[in-house]
Order: sequence, then C-alpha cells, then structure tokens
Amino acid sequence: MNIKALLVTCLLAGLAANQASATPYTFTPIIVPGAISTQAIGINNSGQVVGSYEDVAGYYHGFLYSQRAYTSIDVPDATYTMPVGINDNQQIVGSYLDQQSSIWHGFLENQGAYTSIIVPNAVYNYAKGINNSGQVVGLYMDNSSPPVHGYIKNGGTFTSLPPPGPFGAGATGINDAGQVVGDYQGVTGHYGYVYSNGVYTTIDVPGSSQTGAFDINNHGQVAGYYQDASDSHFYGFVFSAGAFSSVSMPGALDTLVFGINDIGQLVGYTGMPGDINFGFVASPLPSPPIPEPATIWLTISALVGLGISVKRGKL
Repeated sequence: MNIKALLVTCLLAGLAANQASATPYTFTPIIVPGAISTQAIGINNSGQVVGSYEDVAGYYHGFLYSQRAYTSIDVPDATYTMPVGINDNQQIVGSYLDQQSSIWHGFLENQGAYTSIIVPNAVYNYAKGINNSGQVVGLYMDNSSPPVHGYIKNGGTFTSLPPPGPFGAGATGINDAGQVVGDYQGVTGHYGYVYSNGVYTTIDVPGSSQTGAFDINNHGQVAGYYQDASDSHFYGFVFSAGAFSSVSMPGALDTLVFGINDIGQLVGYTGMPGDINFGFVASPLPSPPIPEPATIWLTISALVGLGISVKRGKL
C-alpha cells in the first residue's frame, strides 16, 4: 500500500472508531453516611436522586439526594422503605413493608405526605416509576395465572398490562408519552421490553444471558442492565436509536443501571472488589467534535505531504 492510501486508511479508521465508541461518563459515588450499602435507583431532570440504603441493623430506608445533601425517607409504620422513582415535581414512588401485616405496598410521597398505593385483589405490589403527569407504573402479584402483572395507575384507575410472555411481567418505568419499560421471563430467557401504543418490543442485549430494562426518558432512551454470557458479570446499558451502549464503572466487578433522565444522566449500583457496594450518578461527557469533510481532507493532504517529505529526506 502506498503512503497516501495508508494515511487515508488510518485517519478514516480513527474517525470511525471515535464515532462507534461508547458514550464516556464521569461517575459520582452516592453513599449515604453511615450506611452499609447504598442503591441509587431514580433520577429526575434536576439531578435529584432517590434510592435505598441498609443501616448497621440490617434495615432498609429510603433517601433523597439533592444539592449534595441526603434526606431520609421512611413511610410511617414501615419495616422497610424503598423509593425507586422521582419526577420533576419531586413526587416520589416506591414500596414499603407494612410493619403490622408484613405485606409490601406501593407508596407515593408528595411534599412530605405519604399515600399508600394498594392494587385491588393484589397479594403484594411494588410501585416502580412515575412520570410528570403523575402516572405510576409497577408490578403486583395475585392468585391468577400468570401471577405477576405490570400495571399503570392513572389517578384512581389501575390498568393491568397484558403479559408479553407466559410467565407475566413487571413494569418499572414510564415517560411522559406513556411509553412503559419493564422485564419479563420468556420461555428461553429473561428480557426487557418497551410497551408503546399496545405493542411490545423486546430489549435483548447481544451476547447477554439476561437483560432487564428499568427506565425510559422522554427521548425514548432505555436504560437497564444485562449479564454478560461470557464472564457472568453485570453491566449497565443504554438503548438509543436502535443501538446498545454498554456502561461500566471503572474498576467495578458489576455495574447495574436503574434510571435515566432527559440529559442522559444515569443512576445505579456498583459492586467493587472487596465486597464494597455503593450507588452512583453517571454523567455523559461531551463527545469530541467530528471534523468537517473539508477539514478531514486538509488533514489528509497535510499528512500525505509530510509523508512525502520524509520519504524524500531518506533518499
């Protein structure tokens, strides 16, 4: 290959690699002071984060992380409280274990007031996500077959989602357009899904042994995690415009992503060597600019000229 062809090939290959690379992120640890472990699960467009943490006694509490400060969230008379979703109106949803009945219920927290979300005829239910219209999604279990169902709560109305597979499914996230994400157990594996206008689309990361979709933003980007079939570790993913991008915190054994906002910030939970576990916020870094075609060819010409000069100097 002559020097001109070689330089053109190398430059264009570098540009293609840059365009195909995964989105880089900066990771900010989310660690509730004094907690044994912390899980960051939901994030809104203001960057407020909700999740849960385990205390030294083994009990789980919720938290809100806002303006670099942590505020505990505990449903009254609950043994455990686990917030998982927050919208731009600072309404928070999650689940709690009732101290008296030992049954899991969903809850909505709005300006300090707690309201239980109790699905009719359900044995238990978990509220998982909330959009800016106040629509809530979650999953519940009853005595029917399949026993696990996803639901949408709109005001006082509950709508069960038709299961995409024979074993039922749960709903975990909803955007302002009413698109719902979740995961289900199929005949041959565990998959994520997007439910939009009555149609299910399966989310299955290539090369994974299982995939879970957990949140969707207003751009239709889906976030979740998958287990790699080759090394059995867990990684986060973002599914956008038909393409998957893997997310892994540097140095982590496992990275699980649970939430995404409209600017592409992610929240999740990571497992580090030494059994160290904590939550995180991953913020996308700006992509380096891609040169305009004229700039590309000017660069190629300059490099080719340099190569010819070097070659002539050796003669």
